[in-house]
Amino acid sequence: DPRLTHWITTFYSISVVQSGMTTGLMAFRIWQTDRRSARYRTNKEGNLMPILRILVESAAAQFVTELILLALYSANYTAQYLLLEPVTPLVVRTLSLIFLRAHRR
Repeated sequence: DPRLTHWITTFYSISVVQSGMTTGLMAFRIWQTDRRSARYRTNKEGNLMPILRILVESAAAQFVTELILLALYSANYTAQYLLLEPVTPLVVRTLSLIFLRAHRR
């Protein structure tokens, strides 16, 4: 339905912006906490920078997928349908990757 095009584009745009903002805000908070707690650490193994890297790397996959989906939908390419199915499971995989990588660290 052509009437829904504007709403779907808005939804995809909000999803991309929200993904980037939440990842950026979480990364900033982890960096800020690491910087503030650095003077209290006795060893370098307790820093949070590896956790920050894990978060950003894992969230980048989801962000890029959503950005490509938005671009394909805006350009009205049928290749967008290839990305519609894996977007939802990608959210779960991203979260699982963050937990697993942080645990293995």
